[in-house]
Amino acid sequence: MLTLVPTQEGALFHRDNNGDYWRMMLFIAESKSYDEINPELAYRAGQAFGEFQQMLADLPREPTIAIPR
Repeated sequence: MLTLVPTQEGALFHRDNNGDYWRMMLFIAESKSYDEINPELAYRAGQAFGEFQQMLADLPREPTIAIPR
């Protein structure tokens, strides 16, 4: 799970003098990122998403409020 690291001011991003935004996240050992996608990676991502959906299949389907108003 990605965990954002707040700035010294407590914000979850920093905006530099050029107007660019930056975020920092905790390092996840043995993780990978890709600059380009190809059919094999797209297929593997679809498989992973399908497995995730399958793990959620037996959860109750009643709507819940995640963030109280």
